[in-house]
Amino acid sequence: MENYISIEEAARLEGINYEAFKKRIQRNPNEYKTKTVPPENGGKDRLYVAVESLSKKARRTYKAQNMTLDTDEAPWYVEVDLGWYKENYKEYFYQAVDLSRYVEDFLEYDGKDKTEFASSIAKKCGLSDRTFYDRVKNYVEAKAWANRMHEMTEGNYEYFKILSLCRKPRKKYTFPSVSTEVKVMIENIYYEKGFQENNQPITNLYEELEVKAKEAELEIPSYDTVWRYVNKIKYEDGEGTAYLVGKGTRAWKNEYMLKRKRNTKGLKVLEVLQGDVHTFDCWVSVKRPNGKLQAIRPFLCGWVDMRSRALVGWVISEDPDSQIIKKSLIHAIYPKKNEKLPYGVPKYLLIDNGKEYTAESLTGRPRKVRATIDADTKGFYRSIGIEDDMRSLPFQPWSKAQVERFFGTVCEKFSKKQKSYTGTLTGGKTSAKVKKNIKKMLENGELMTLEEFAIKFEEWVEKYHLDEHGGLKDDGEKNPIPIYVFNTAERYYKPAPPLEYTLRLLMKSEERAVTSMGIKITRDGTPIYYTNEALGRYVGMKVSVVYHPEDITRIYVYDEQGEKICEAVSYELLRIAPKVSDKQFIEHNKMQKKQLKSEKERIKFRRMTYEERLQVENDVLENADKKIVAPELKNEKQKVTSIPVDKQYREEVKTKKNKKNETNEYFERQAAEALAALQKLG
Repeated sequence: MENYISIEEAARLEGINYEAFKKRIQRNPNEYKTKTVPPENGGKDRLYVAVESLSKKARRTYKAQNMTLDTDEAPWYVEVDLGWYKENYKEYFYQAVDLSRYVEDFLEYDGKDKTEFASSIAKKCGLSDRTFYDRVKNYVEAKAWANRMHEMTEGNYEYFKILSLCRKPRKKYTFPSVSTEVKVMIENIYYEKGFQENNQPITNLYEELEVKAKEAELEIPSYDTVWRYVNKIKYEDGEGTAYLVGKGTRAWKNEYMLKRKRNTKGLKVLEVLQGDVHTFDCWVSVKRPNGKLQAIRPFLCGWVDMRSRALVGWVISEDPDSQIIKKSLIHAIYPKKNEKLPYGVPKYLLIDNGKEYTAESLTGRPRKVRATIDADTKGFYRSIGIEDDMRSLPFQPWSKAQVERFFGTVCEKFSKKQKSYTGTLTGGKTSAKVKKNIKKMLENGELMTLEEFAIKFEEWVEKYHLDEHGGLKDDGEKNPIPIYVFNTAERYYKPAPPLEYTLRLLMKSEERAVTSMGIKITRDGTPIYYTNEALGRYVGMKVSVVYHPEDITRIYVYDEQGEKICEAVSYELLRIAPKVSDKQFIEHNKMQKKQLKSEKERIKFRRMTYEERLQVENDVLENADKKIVAPELKNEKQKVTSIPVDKQYREEVKTKKNKKNETNEYFERQAAEALAALQKLG
């Protein structure tokens, strides 16, 4: 049956406009078979033209438009982005462009032997006859799909014809040869804690898979297939998933958990100081009381201003404790002899959970209590004018990112330049360690003393303060230099308390019960009794005692109202020396215990047989003071000071104007000695 179409549709099939096609029919009426059809609603008759009268290209296009597709399921190229395919499969695309020209030639061929013509084209394209006919069929179907999509969206989908001749993109990581059960086995083995924890190779996974698959009577894929599937798991899940299994939650949070950048530019200078302890990755020598030299890794107790990244105060010591933390803060809030170094009273402290920072004498609350709402809570931090301390969450060093980054800079820019550098203490790889004969360096006098090391570190800190800081640059600082930001940015200001008062806070305070034998304080396992006749009326009651660690021969006793009761002394300690420090007593006590132990061991040795004596090994125990070094404080009276809220201190200051009692004389003497000791630290 003949098919007639409107002149408008025929013009579109021929690729010309309506008027041009209409004039073509008028000029050549014998070449076109037409008929007129009266419209259903009346009016002028409409002219239709037979499809067989059109050109071959137009007839082919009409056939494609009216082609009945075998299925409504769209082929792969309908859902593929043309730009993506051209970018990823450029070679296939341009091969298809060349092939499309041959397909068009075949479809437009009007010769007699079309089969022979198809064979010649297939040979030119490097295809078999059957494959070429399949390409032609795909091309015609693509034209039908292009027309269907055009009717739905009015877009141009002619590129479907080219894509239909392209190679279909292969989906990666489908693994059709691996059953679902085997895939589950591979995943289970890969994410076993023991497998990830011990960094086992894929060969171990494959061996275990062979055993499990054999037991379950499943077909085992090749090693290469399993290797590719494991890589697919790594790609889909990311490295963090396996790291979590092998290293645990704490390490995963540190390395892979998403974190937000803290806006430090919104802070004022000295609004928050971050404090922490860092172990230097190099060695220094210290001289023991017996004259022997020993190599140690020194510790740095430092306070970094979050706003400017400046190191405000620090102490280099042999072994940090709460007393050394106090001294490091003293060097942070008071001016130093080196006027290039910054100082000031901070508003808040951000510290970690280390016992040296969270001691009750510092925070005013038990270590287990992370925060308090009690305004009357006191401790060293608040006593010197700091409003409050904040603790970072356990095992989350990124909450103190500024001080941690500073310690990283210390390691890279300072420690690694020292001759005694032996590698990062916490380095996870063996390559992070540097082999050095520290013992030989100590014997040859190649190690710096702790004091020389501290001087060199102070010189480096000056240079650090003058260098550009990457963190400040990221914050948008126009002049990202720590000391410049510290001196020019908006700052928090609060006067420091009198130095005499702060040094007095270095004294230790405890609550003790009064017995008929006096006040007992146990030191290093040895009970020491302090007596005074004024304590007679306080037997059975609790009192507060204050003493200085540098002189434990005497303590000062106060009642519940803070009134001084008396000065109690230990006659046992006075027999040793007129002034004994806590460390001296511990050494003396250890010496006595060692002497007793030596006597017992001598007796034991005398009773041994010859064979038993050959098996004896003598251990040499060395006991020494902790060494600390810090910047030298400026020895001049402050023009502005903050009046402490300590009632007892205020009363003593008021009394001092009229009469200097023995307690004030003692405190003045201890303050002067402590200040002199701090001056020697530089």
